[in-house]
Amino acid sequence: MIKNMRQLFIVAVLLVSLQSKRTFAQPQLTISSFITGMDKPVGVYHCGDERLFIVEQTGRIWISDLQGNLNQNPFLNISSLVTPTGNERGLLGLAFHPDYFSNGYFFLNYTDLSGNTVIARYSVSTTNPDSADENSGQSILNITQPYANHNGGQIVFGKDSLLYIGMGDGGSAGDPQGYGQNTQTLLGKMLRIDIDSFPYAIPADNPFVNSSTVLPEIWAIGMRNPWRFSFDRLTGDLWIGDVGQDAREEIDFEPDSSSGGLNYGWRCYEGNNSYNTSGCNSSSSYVFPIFDYANNSITGCSVTGGYVYRGIKFPGLYGYYLHTDYCSGIIWGTFQDSPLYFTTTNLGTFDMYDYASFGEDKYGELYLAGRNSGIIYRISDSSVCAPFSILAEANDTLSGCEAQGLILHASFHPDLSYQWLYNGQPLIGQILDSLSTDSSGIYQVIVSNGICADTSEIASISIHPNPVITIFGLDTLYCFMGPVDSFTFLPTGGIFTGNIGNGFFDPSVAPVGLNPVSYSYTDSLGCTAIWIDTIEVEVCLGTGDNRLLENIRIFPNPAKDYLYLTIPGNQFFPLEIIITDIQGKIFLKNKNIEEGPESIKIPLLDFSSGIYFVSVKTGDNLFATWRIEINK
Repeated sequence: MIKNMRQLFIVAVLLVSLQSKRTFAQPQLTISSFITGMDKPVGVYHCGDERLFIVEQTGRIWISDLQGNLNQNPFLNISSLVTPTGNERGLLGLAFHPDYFSNGYFFLNYTDLSGNTVIARYSVSTTNPDSADENSGQSILNITQPYANHNGGQIVFGKDSLLYIGMGDGGSAGDPQGYGQNTQTLLGKMLRIDIDSFPYAIPADNPFVNSSTVLPEIWAIGMRNPWRFSFDRLTGDLWIGDVGQDAREEIDFEPDSSSGGLNYGWRCYEGNNSYNTSGCNSSSSYVFPIFDYANNSITGCSVTGGYVYRGIKFPGLYGYYLHTDYCSGIIWGTFQDSPLYFTTTNLGTFDMYDYASFGEDKYGELYLAGRNSGIIYRISDSSVCAPFSILAEANDTLSGCEAQGLILHASFHPDLSYQWLYNGQPLIGQILDSLSTDSSGIYQVIVSNGICADTSEIASISIHPNPVITIFGLDTLYCFMGPVDSFTFLPTGGIFTGNIGNGFFDPSVAPVGLNPVSYSYTDSLGCTAIWIDTIEVEVCLGTGDNRLLENIRIFPNPAKDYLYLTIPGNQFFPLEIIITDIQGKIFLKNKNIEEGPESIKIPLLDFSSGIYFVSVKTGDNLFATWRIEINK
């Protein structure tokens, strides 16, 4: 993609990012220890920069860089506010406001000391971006929890900048209160609220905003315990991992095109199986999972929803939705082959059985949080090399027609290396994701993750030079000695050059004149060079008795209808007058010239606006040339 080209012409650019499934080997997942020593980590998030925010269920949030180095002090500690007991209670969710870098707001989902759900807004410190203001917390939504389990916990901002909240059915087992299908409670639902009006507002396009029987905050119905949901950062599609009862675990999918109001079936259905259909509608009223699996000693006991991989470090993973189970260590990858068809593949079984949450960094790379082990893992793909998804663009380096070159960008990733090629040869020292250039040619970039490498398609770039007026310099102009056979003045590549018959340029002669004159040249792409010249008349002086040429002056300049050549002192002698345009075409030669006692009047009524040259030749073949601008 190319931005702000204006005067720069690009013949071709690099690959745009691939957005569909490609035909290469199935991913072979590996996980490696990234950070250790955490206390019940249940979430890994980013705020839009290169920091990772690790949420501990016990009430603390820590900051790490992308190399796994933890800050010495926590970003926030609200351990005194959260429930200290219960496997499913505590600090459960974190979401940064879409305008976090402007307003500093972030949101938490936690269970308070009474075990009830609190959605609260906090602010970052005004003096330290790595520290939150612990006194800034303001509750925006409180939901009573009748039991200790099924608290949901995830909060996520969608592409619409609205806050989505996943709420469990209140707990116990089998939804004894029937909250999943009860539309007068927020339990067992997906909620959607606008947090830019304190404490919050109901979005006007919520599906039940005008209903008298359904609470307006509700976006979707029929959840049991949505333990981790996410939006695909590319498509906006919603993926939900909903924990089952005793038989089935499920993954639900809602396309970005949905207007909400879907019913995912609990407690009428558990996965694709019926559970308790008493008082339920027909099966066509419910949305069934795109994938469910048995709750047993092999496949697991509690689903953990994840993310669609949209990073660039492991292109074989691109487009897979990764999810796992807390009890089995299996990581699945679900791929959407078509709008209605999904394929799920076992991508690996790992030894630790406590994966409570996935995480995503700024670049779309994925992580796992081991709740019991206290380890944050990094997810990799060790499969056969596949082509990287290289996104590249070219930007001009300056604004307007003064730009001198381009900046080429490849998709940046901190763990990738970049080698640029110019006409097939490596550019020494060019190892970053961007390249500045002012040279036309063929460019490529080799991207490597240390195991695999991929080379972009060829980008052939033609850089249009600035139009420059360099008419033999600024001090001595158009001074030719010799016969005037022709005058040629050609723009070549935006630069003026000139020659005149078999004459020659005499750089030793200084011009005369004081009045400033503007000259401009506009090239084929519409870029204009402007020359403010303080030279009104450029005269090439003769010698001996013919030095009278020194006193000839032309005015006005710029001209409109007439030019006047004056010879002070009534010293008139035979002259030949020639006027040519910028291309050397003769427009006037000793025609229609009115001679007066001390001046020559040259009519310009038939001339168009532009730059012209007036040459005056004596009988001894000495001549002077003046540049004029006709401005009508």
